[in-house]
Amino acid sequence: ATSPILRTAMRGLNIMADFRPKPFFCVKRITTDVTILGTIAHWPPALYKATVYVWVHNPLPQEIRLRGIDLAAYHTNLTGDRLYTYQHSVDPSAYIVPALSEVPLAFELGITEMNWPGFGDLKELVSEAAQRKITVGIDGKFMVTVMDGFEATANYKNNAIYSVICYHALVPPHPCGDAPSLI
Repeated sequence: ATSPILRTAMRGLNIMADFRPKPFFCVKRITTDVTILGTIAHWPPALYKATVYVWVHNPLPQEIRLRGIDLAAYHTNLTGDRLYTYQHSVDPSAYIVPALSEVPLAFELGITEMNWPGFGDLKELVSEAAQRKITVGIDGKFMVTVMDGFEATANYKNNAIYSVICYHALVPPHPCGDAPSLI
């Protein structure tokens, strides 16, 4: 400032400002449906089907459209064994999170995206699934479009988020964990 009065008044004044945008993509929980043998009766037939549901809350008054996802899940926390990796571009018209709402976004895992656990880890996962007390570490990026063309990448990392793995003999009619969040 060139004014001596203003310089005197501002002496010692220290203001910190953060102009980064506020986070707007909130993952509430992640659930997984694993169907074994029950998909043989559906087309195309398969010995298994694994669908991951990312339950997303949109706090904005505008809809958000997902364009791509890069997601890795780890058993218990981010230092645990990797359960799966999902990296895809997706159809934004199929992955819409309405304004001010929470919805599950479904992603079918292919055989190459899953990391098959050893027998001991599988036994532990099945035991945890029976108790519905599972946490996973999540490291992900969500490529989104907000409103009419504002594109952003929402980075998301959570060391331990609530999760459920549901095992089925037949394809379930509703997503695993299709209930309000427990946290």
